Amino acid sequence: MTAETILALLARHAPEFRAAGVTRMAIFGSHARGDARPGSDLDIALRFSDEAKAEGFAYFGRIEALRDRLQALVQQPVDITVEPVRSPELQASMRADERVAFE
Repeated sequence: MTAETILALLARHAPEFRAAGVTRMAIFGSHARGDARPGSDLDIALRFSDEAKAEGFAYFGRIEALRDRLQALVQQPVDITVEPVRSPELQASMRADERVAFE
């Protein structure tokens, strides 16, 4: 699946993800760069609303449910990174090749 196809799919489902507290979604890594190989996972960066983050342990369940939903949509393994990340180096690396689905 191309980056454009993935981004269009994620954008079409933006209302569903927004209802789950996601305020921003982007892909990064090999799929964003266009050099993914068969079996590559899809790296997705999510940013959540303050309200969603304030839900305690339910917040972590929400992340797992979103990962499962995303994997069902794209039919491949998904690795989720929640932003902002603590490491400035990781954040810079993500931003270098990210492609935003919605914000």
